[in-house]
Order: sequence, then C-alpha cells, then structure tokens
Amino acid sequence: MADRLEDRFWKYVGPPNADGCREWTGGRNNYGYGTFWLDGRSVKAHRVAHELAVGPIPPGVKVCHSCDNPSCCEPSHLFLGTQSDNVRDSAQKRRHVQSRKTHCPHGHEYTPENTYLSPDGRHRLCRDCLRRNWTVQNAKRKKGGQHVG
Repeated sequence: MADRLEDRFWKYVGPPNADGCREWTGGRNNYGYGTFWLDGRSVKAHRVAHELAVGPIPPGVKVCHSCDNPSCCEPSHLFLGTQSDNVRDSAQKRRHVQSRKTHCPHGHEYTPENTYLSPDGRHRLCRDCLRRNWTVQNAKRKKGGQHVG
C-alpha cells in the first residue's frame, strides 16, 4: 500500500526548477499550498512529502519551506519547526508583511537602535513609542495614584 501511496503522491510533483524546487502540479489552496487527498481528507502536499521522505511529523509541529515556495515538495527544502520558528524565518527573510514596514504606526522609523524585538522574535516594537507610553503611564500613577494596567 505504501508503494501505491508514494506512486500516487509523487506523480503530482514536478521536476526541479531553476531554484531546485519540485512544485506540486495537483490542486492548490488559496495560499498556493498543494493539496492531496489522503485517508478521506485534504492535507497539505508538502507535509506528505516530508513524511514520505523523512518520517512522521510530531503533533503540533509545522513543516516549513526554506525556499519560501508554498507549492514546493522538495524534501531538502522542508524543515520541521514551530509556528514561532516559521514566523521568525519569514521575518528574517523580510517576507512577512510586518517586517517590510519601515515605520511604526506613529511614524517613527524602525532602525536597529529604535526597534525592540520580543524574545520569541514574533513582535517588533518602536522604542520611541515604548518610552512615550512608559512616561505617560508613570505620570498617571504619580498624579492620581491610579493603577494603570
């Protein structure tokens, strides 16, 4: 049965393109990820490719693309990680929509000196705005003894 599954799956994976990606030639979802019918449900093709080439994927773990091509099923372009790993990877490569912004919502430029990155790498904050908010909160506390939480 495994041979039939592998044959059925890999016939929808194209040859390597110029970037070495082997793209899914079957159906895709709205985000460009290949979809494959398995055990009565639709699953993402790159997950099946990883399982067939490497082995089982632990629960809650994502299969991420080092090539940033959602239709790629080339096992050497796939790696396991958490959602945080995937977001951090996209931010480092500047493909995450938020990472392409050059200024905070209040107009301050995101420079290395003016940018705070959360420890998990998922949030980028403007230090000017953080300082302003801290000053305002402290002023409120001193003025009225109010707890601002």
